[in-house]
Amino acid sequence: QQAAELLAHELSAEDQGALVTFRGDGFEPGGVDDATLRQALDDMTDENRDDLIEKIQLLFGSGATSIGDGIQKAIDMLDDTGTNPHQAILVLTDGRSNPEPPEEAVRQAEQSRAEGTTVFAIGLGAAVAADELGRIAGAAERRFLSATGTDLTEIYRRIARQLPCPPSAFWGRR
Repeated sequence: QQAAELLAHELSAEDQGALVTFRGDGFEPGGVDDATLRQALDDMTDENRDDLIEKIQLLFGSGATSIGDGIQKAIDMLDDTGTNPHQAILVLTDGRSNPEPPEEAVRQAEQSRAEGTTVFAIGLGAAVAADELGRIAGAAERRFLSATGTDLTEIYRRIARQLPCPPSAFWGRR
């Protein structure tokens, strides 16, 4: 939770953010094993940031980690927003992809990258599968590992430097 809240605070007013949870343990009502949109993609106004953080604070970890379902839900959400050449998915996980095989998460990430979306993967804790996260990110510079979370602020800043910035962010402010 603290890691996700930190990221929400790092988002600027020009950014958009959303929250997709992914687990495969029957957490959802009716025992559905998939990803759930907790906060829709929206501009980071103060009100939307507060809503996002409120949703983050309701999260708790348990059971399996269905990373591929989470990536697919993010792809679907980005597809619904139209064409944006600066889209990115950030996968923050404290586990390994299960019950589905890691190949499913890798396939979903490859699909997203093929459609022009940058995928970042952050493994939080000691039990992450670093090689799996590397394949999800698709490049070493987009995979990050944090054993304790103390370096997440720096990781988020490194990610922000890799994201393409729309020209309007600079040229529109002349």
